[in-house]
Amino acid sequence: MGAPTELPLDVPDADAAEQARALRPDETPPRPPPLRERPEVDEYDAVEQSLVVEDDEDDYR
Repeated sequence: MGAPTELPLDVPDADAAEQARALRPDETPPRPPPLRERPEVDEYDAVEQSLVVEDDEDDYR
């Protein structure tokens, strides 16, 4: 289903709106300050937590 016009007629409006919504919003959420600036955080943990892992839709299936 790509467009909301392809939905069956008996689909509630809220469901149709949710299905029409973009999977990934265009705006990225704001990132928290780097953990390296906090003295109580271990350096290795700060580096590991700063890594960004992209979701692969094929891996999900």
